[in-house]
Amino acid sequence: MSVNKEQKLTFFRPDFESELRIPYINEGVSAGFPSPAADFMETNIDLNKELSENPLATFYIKVKGNSMIEDLPLDEVNEAYDKQVKFCRDTMLNKNHDYGEAWRDMSQESYADLILVKLLRIRQILNNDGKTLISEGIDANFVDILNYSAFALIQIAEGKH
Repeated sequence: MSVNKEQKLTFFRPDFESELRIPYINEGVSAGFPSPAADFMETNIDLNKELSENPLATFYIKVKGNSMIEDLPLDEVNEAYDKQVKFCRDTMLNKNHDYGEAWRDMSQESYADLILVKLLRIRQILNNDGKTLISEGIDANFVDILNYSAFALIQIAEGKH
């Protein structure tokens, strides 16, 4: 996959001196037949005042193209996702062979703690330029996080939380 170097975001500073008021419908917008009363609404909001807590650190961004898709067709994304989920499941089955179903006795707090430890370990590996001497790499930690999350969700679905 090639990296697209084209700038896809354009940053703008808001103009806080502007008094541009945009119509605002407090009741929400109906997807069906519009309310005849909406024609008589005169409520407006100033997005600069409503959305900016710190004017000096506020920017508006206009996205160009499909930058969130990263140039991968959806079928390729789905295929890559399915491949990783299968790998995580296979890893879980292999570890389950070694450890049995010990996960069934764990609490939600234990899962949260284990996931936090894995996240901290990933951060530590990243701070070490991705190098490890003995321990598993970043990918193995993410696999464990996914599997711990799946076990926690299974327990929640079974009413054990």
